[in-house]
Amino acid sequence: MATPLLGGTISQEKLVKKFLTSLLSRFIHIVVALLRVLDLKTINFEDVVGRLKAYEERTKETDKASDSG
Repeated sequence: MATPLLGGTISQEKLVKKFLTSLLSRFIHIVVALLRVLDLKTINFEDVVGRLKAYEERTKETDKASDSG
């Protein structure tokens, strides 16, 4: 499936790769894990964003717990 963009379309695989490689260095661990376990040819952009949001929420919870303890 392709995503329409200005001037053309981009495949979901290419969009996901570009997105993952553009993330901040604090996400490097999750990016490496996602690249190893996911099939970039079948996963869509929304799934990747959802996984990153879940990771970020989990790390926030862990940070809060360690700060209060």
